[in-house]
Formats: sequence, structure tokens, C-alpha cells
Amino acid sequence: MTFIFLILAALCASCGNCAMRKTIDFGGTTKGYLTFYYFVSCCAGFFLNSLHTLEFSFNPQMAALGAFTGILVVIMMLCMGAALRRGPSGLTFAFQNSGAIFPPLFLAFIFGHAFGFTLSLGEMIGMGLVIGGLFWSSRGSSDKKMSRRWIVLAIMTFIFQAFILTIFQWRCLLISSSSSHLLIPFHCTDIDEKWFMPAMFFSAWIIQLVLFLYVEKRVPRTAEVLGGSIGGVANGLATICLLHATKLATSHEKSMLFPLFAVFVIFICNLYGRKFYRETVNWFANGCCMAGILIGTVW
Repeated sequence: MTFIFLILAALCASCGNCAMRKTIDFGGTTKGYLTFYYFVSCCAGFFLNSLHTLEFSFNPQMAALGAFTGILVVIMMLCMGAALRRGPSGLTFAFQNSGAIFPPLFLAFIFGHAFGFTLSLGEMIGMGLVIGGLFWSSRGSSDKKMSRRWIVLAIMTFIFQAFILTIFQWRCLLISSSSSHLLIPFHCTDIDEKWFMPAMFFSAWIIQLVLFLYVEKRVPRTAEVLGGSIGGVANGLATICLLHATKLATSHEKSMLFPLFAVFVIFICNLYGRKFYRETVNWFANGCCMAGILIGTVW
């Protein structure tokens, strides 16, 4: 069941990426797209993840955690956008996606087997192959040089992406758990936890709206409204599926959850990139990523 949610999340996330690309193709900007993207993601998260339960139990601590995560999401996107303007896009996305490797390593080191976070030799080898495949697939994707400023921005993108995904998995320890640990400051129920996602996208939307109005000072274009709305629905569904996957994952599945998600997204984006944009795809690099996932999951 975990992998079904993971595949659905990857499909939806890839649709969101495609919507962003189409928005730019039709004359929109990233800031305009993200303004509607976060707003619709917030609405989708609220109605799909909260209202369907018909139960309301507002938890200010979980909402605050979601809002804080939303701030990190905006900062990560700003760093990634700046890196894309200053350096190779392929390597920038490789740095971002490599952040998926960090959460299982960090959580296994901090919490260990007692909290369901384990890390075997096979999983470490698998993660190494995934990172190698991600960077291999990005080689030769751009003629842009790697300046010192780009390196700093790419590393910041990696750090914020890793921190965001770590919070996604760490929040599972807060749900209906009686375990005691310094880094588990409070506990909540499943109903309380459902405020995490709407709060995350609401705070991201407020910040992005201010940035859009301050920087661009114009009326949104039709492409931005339509593209951002489509991308927001896809992103809302992807986030719901990903959050469910983190709650259903076994101790063995937790270590490869985000690396597998990153590889699926890249693979699907490569398929539509080749189909609609006639882009060259490094299938050997994709095979390296898949081999890493297989070794990490089976061994």
C-alpha cells in the first residue's frame, strides 16, 4: 500500500512539474505560477485532507509546524530559482533531488531502531547509486558554468529540501505516540495532524503572494491562473499521497521512501520531456537509480 501511494504521489508531482513548464511556455512567470499553485494546494489540502473527516480538532502546534515548513518550502524554491538562473539546470535539480537521501540517514542516526528507523549496508549502497544516477543524468544538460554563487545556492537548495522531507517523516513520530524523546516535544491525533498540510501551503501562499505583488506589480496572466490551478491540484494530491506513504511505511521502507519518490518523478518527467520536447534521456543513469532502489529495498 505504501508504494501505491508513492507512485500516485510521483504521478501527481510530475503533472505539477509539467503544468509549471507549460505555464512558462505560454508566457507566464514562475512567481505568478507559484502564487496560484500554493493557493490551490492549500484549498486542496484543506478540503481533501481535513473536511472529508467531518471532524474538527484544531491543533495549534501542528498548524505552526506546517506553517514553518511552508516558509522553508518558499525559501527552497527561491534558492532553486536563483540557482537555475546562474548555473546548469540539470545539476541544480540533481542537488534538489539528492535531498531525498538525507532524511533516512539523519533519522536513523538520531532515533534509531527503537523508533522504526533502520539503515542497512544494502540501503546505504542503494542510496549511493541513486545519488550517482541523479548526477550522471544531469551531465551535459547545460552549457552554463558552475560559479561559486551557483554552488552556494545549489547546496542551500539541497539543505532546505532535505530539512523539509525530514520534517515530513519526523512528524509521524508525533502522531498518537507514547514514546518519549527530547526531539518529540508533543503528541497529536490523526485528526490534529491533518492541519499540517493546509497550514504549510497557506503560509507558503501568503509569502509568495507578497513577493508577486511587490516584485511584478501586475495582474496575473491567464496562463498563470490556469497552470497554477492545475499544478496546485496535482501538488495537493501528491502531498496527501506522500504524507500517507510516510505514515504507512514500515521501518525497512522508510529508508528508501523519498529516494524512490525522487527517482519516479525524474523518470516520469523524462518520459514527457522526450515525448513533448524531444529531450535526450540518459537511460543508463535512470537504470543506475533503479538499481540503487532495487538493492536498497531487497538487501
